[in-house]
Amino acid sequence: MSKKARLSRDQKRKQKLDKRNRRMPDAPALAYAGNRYRSKEFVKPLFETEQGIYDMYIISGRELTDSDVEEQIVELIDELRSRPAADLIYEAAPEEDEAVDASVRSMILGHWSRLLEQGTLPRRDDLIGILRTILGSVDVWRSKSASSRGYLSHLEGFLHQLGYRVVAVNQHGEVRGEPTPDELYEVGQMWLAGSPEARHRFTALASELIKCGQSPRVVNVAQRLLGEINSTSRPEFPILSELAIRAQKEERPVARTAPAPGLKRFISRLTDW
Repeated sequence: MSKKARLSRDQKRKQKLDKRNRRMPDAPALAYAGNRYRSKEFVKPLFETEQGIYDMYIISGRELTDSDVEEQIVELIDELRSRPAADLIYEAAPEEDEAVDASVRSMILGHWSRLLEQGTLPRRDDLIGILRTILGSVDVWRSKSASSRGYLSHLEGFLHQLGYRVVAVNQHGEVRGEPTPDELYEVGQMWLAGSPEARHRFTALASELIKCGQSPRVVNVAQRLLGEINSTSRPEFPILSELAIRAQKEERPVARTAPAPGLKRFISRLTDW
C-alpha cells in the first residue's frame, strides 16, 4: 500500500499548535475507567500503546509530563475518529532520510505498525477504547501539579516489572538522560525486597521530604514503586498509597475542567483500606 501525501514539518507544527490552542475542554470525559480494554483480548495492543508512551518519556529525558501525554492522546483520538488507523500509521512512518518525529503520537503509531504488519491491529473503535483507558490511568495516577509525572512514574515501574526497559543513546552510542540515583527510590526497592528496616527508613525519609517541600519527588517514587508491585494485596500497597496521597495534598493544584477520579477513589474501589 502506497503512503499518502505527507505534510511538511511546518504544516505539522502549525496543525499541532492549532490543536493545542483549542485545548480540549472535554478531555476528562474521554477517560474510560472500565476493564473491557484490559481483558486478555486487548493485552497486546494495550501493552504496545503504553510502550510507545514510555519510549517517548525516555527519549524526552523524562521531561515529558502527564499533561503532555493526555493532550497528545486526545489529539490521536480526534484523528482516529475521522481517519483509518492504517492511514495514520503509514503517514507517521519516516522515510529513509527522515528523522523520526519525537512525540507520543508517533511513538504509539510506531508500535501499532508492528500490530498492523502482524495482522493483529484492533479495529478503530477498539483503538480509541484503548486510548481512553490510558486516559483513565492518567487521571488515576497523576498528581495535582502542573508538571505531574505520577502516571509516567507508575508506568515506568509497571513496565520494568514486566521486563520492558529502554534507554536513550546519543550518536556515539552513549547512554543519555538516565536519572541520577534517588535515595528514596533505592531505599524503597530494598523495602520491596523484604527489608523491614528499609520500610521504616523509607517512610521516615518520605515524611521528611514532604515537610521540606519535595512532595513531587515522593509522589513519583511512590507511584513508581506501586507500579512495580502492581498488586493491592501486597502489604506495601496501602503504605505507599497513603504516602502518595499525603504528598499530593502538599502540591500546588493545577486548574482542571473536572476533577479526576484520583488515586484515593481508585484505591477505595479496589480495597477496603
